[in-house]
Amino acid sequence: MQYQHLNYQPLKKRTLSKVRWLLFSVLFSSLLTSCGFHLRGIQDVPDALTSLTFHSQSGMPTFDRFLRQTLAERNITIVEQQKSDLERQIVDAQTLAPQVLELKVLPIELVDRTLSTSNDNDTNTLSRTLKATYFLRAADGKSVYGPRFISVSSTLYNQDGAIDSVNAQQVEGLQNMQQALADKLINDLLYAPL
Repeated sequence: MQYQHLNYQPLKKRTLSKVRWLLFSVLFSSLLTSCGFHLRGIQDVPDALTSLTFHSQSGMPTFDRFLRQTLAERNITIVEQQKSDLERQIVDAQTLAPQVLELKVLPIELVDRTLSTSNDNDTNTLSRTLKATYFLRAADGKSVYGPRFISVSSTLYNQDGAIDSVNAQQVEGLQNMQQALADKLINDLLYAPL
């Protein structure tokens, strides 16, 4: 009686296919890294951004607070602005300090779009978008980086509930979006070619 093994492969073919797979994966990973691809994680702060002056016209104090917190978490110091350009030039000349860039955030635009309504014309689903524009500028007023445009979108769902609970949900949703917008601004800022 003779036994036949259905899954039997010669040892040479099995090791040869593993070697091919290994070579392919090494070749693919080296091509991927050689083209400049890298995963975006926590980026090191460039030296030019370790201290900034911060000027916000966002119109949203909660966003400004979140942005200041995120800057502090990334070890970026916010330097208070001097009273005049003449004082800034005197201080820079005396201390020979590197030029401090200014992070300026322009007014944030809030766009609501109704996606669905109920029979009594109440809004059930709302698409909310926060759009911000920011740039970095030098002490002479020239833009060094930007203007850059960032946005965050979210869909808000209304449940049939009391007006207070719906308003509380919308306020919480807006605060979460402001936090996400601040995080997105900092992540975009850290990739500035300075």
